[in-house]
Amino acid sequence: MNKKNIYYQHSGAIGPTAILLSIIFGLIASLFLGIIYGYIIYALPFIYANFIIVGLYGFGVGSAVGIGAKFGKARNEKVLGFIAFLVGILAFYFGWVSWLHAVTEQNVLNVDLVAVFSDLAPSKVFSMATSIAQKGAWGIFGWTPTGFSLYFIWGIEALMIIFLTVIAATVSIDDPFCERCNNWIKQDSDISPFSFIGDIDSYKSSIEKEGAEFVLNAKKQEEAESKFSEYKLFACNNCNSSQMLSVSNVEITLGSDNKEEFTKTEVIKYLLLNKEQFTSLKSPSSSDVIT
Repeated sequence: MNKKNIYYQHSGAIGPTAILLSIIFGLIASLFLGIIYGYIIYALPFIYANFIIVGLYGFGVGSAVGIGAKFGKARNEKVLGFIAFLVGILAFYFGWVSWLHAVTEQNVLNVDLVAVFSDLAPSKVFSMATSIAQKGAWGIFGWTPTGFSLYFIWGIEALMIIFLTVIAATVSIDDPFCERCNNWIKQDSDISPFSFIGDIDSYKSSIEKEGAEFVLNAKKQEEAESKFSEYKLFACNNCNSSQMLSVSNVEITLGSDNKEEFTKTEVIKYLLLNKEQFTSLKSPSSSDVIT
């Protein structure tokens, strides 16, 4: 049985509205978050914390791109990823402009937005960056990176922002979509717990051979144990043509502070179901429950 026929996959559709909203949301986030990012990076005395700020910036911009894409009902991760890639480059650039302005003006508490945006000319930014690279901008453990070392660090910063922008954007449209109703599909119910799946590869192989009928043999537990499988059903609220199941293994352990810690491992994602299979899983008979 073909995997493409048993699991949900995006149709690949993406209209001009989704493209436009993704770009607009991404640019707005890049401009305003970029100013905040640049000045925080300049003012923050802890160099190690800068990586966290870089990550939050990339994630924030990517999430904005994703929100625009979801509003526009984009179902093409490759095209959205390319848009996010371009926005990520601009996000790095805008953040850089803000940081350079903070370095030269050194006035964190009184940010002149007009002055910041007037410094967007690439030639001016390149000239300032070259000058700073010769002297260095900050030090750690008595070492001040300059020249190639500083360019290398800036390169890592750029890659982090761009990478996280792409990841955050594409993850935003991870939900399934009902093409018939032109709506995103939400989780219908969590019907856990079920028996823990010991051999995930064998379980997935059985599904690929037998189809969704195989999961109907799963035994439901009355109460969750330290190991169980989490079954989540998804369905379109407007029609009966889009029903799915996602399964994860869950293990509960006690941490050092005696608090429960949950480890979740994805088993299958968005397995397509028909109406009868969906109903059977949602309302299992008493003989299917382990007591």
